[in-house]
Amino acid sequence: MKLNYINEKYNFLAPIIKNKLIRLGNKMDGGYVVDNEIISKLDTFISFGLGNGSNTDNIPWSFENDLIKTNSNIDINIYDHSVSLNDYFYIIFKYFRRFLTFRATFKEFYKRVKYLKNYINFLRLKNVKFFKEKVVGKLSKKNKEADIKKIFTRLSDKNRVIGLKSDIEGSEYDIIGDLLEYSKTIKIMIIEFHWTDKKNILFVDLVKKIKKKYHIIHIHGNNYRSVNSDGLPIVLEITFLNKDEFDKDDKLKYNYNFPINNLDYPCDPTNKDISISFREF
Repeated sequence: MKLNYINEKYNFLAPIIKNKLIRLGNKMDGGYVVDNEIISKLDTFISFGLGNGSNTDNIPWSFENDLIKTNSNIDINIYDHSVSLNDYFYIIFKYFRRFLTFRATFKEFYKRVKYLKNYINFLRLKNVKFFKEKVVGKLSKKNKEADIKKIFTRLSDKNRVIGLKSDIEGSEYDIIGDLLEYSKTIKIMIIEFHWTDKKNILFVDLVKKIKKKYHIIHIHGNNYRSVNSDGLPIVLEITFLNKDEFDKDDKLKYNYNFPINNLDYPCDPTNKDISISFREF
């Protein structure tokens, strides 16, 4: 793969080398890279953005499902206002009509029924709570909204060890300041940043603020979008690990080239993954 050297002004994005990285979730969009050691310590995980898997083989809750397999004692709180059972029923009805008119096989129809069944079974797990609410930076008079304070107030124990994932299509910029108020308890964060081109100044400013309390341990470009003129992916997935999880006496080393074989996979499997390289410093 041809190296894509990004502008040196983004050297602050170069991840610290961690030897215990694992992938949770699909080998496509919806899978993320985390530190295995911290995952085993978490008792709570907060997930912003579940996605709709009613008409795709890309199961959107695969990350959370693998999280439970890795740490069976973890509690997961999911927030997504866009997910609806009606979407699943619509697709089932659509494929049923196609089956009746010989435009789809029974197997294709039944696959959509299984999507609904798997979705319901996942949400029924005892350690999964689903909130059909939109994550916002500031509450309005609208119903079905949740800001960071409201989300953390729902947690019964203020001393919990927390992980967090955010994929909320640009709204991440509105909540990061509030998230950092809980940095003592949030040990790992996976944030998907959107529109790093249009919101470049804000993106750089917020990531540098996060880095005061966290180290970057992994990055991955989402290939559903391209890169900007500086070589930076327009949609960038970043995994942050709390600095408390590092030995202060360790000499930090950096990983300069991504993606990583057998760990990273293109979000869109029909296109090549995005190469990200830093010139060594």
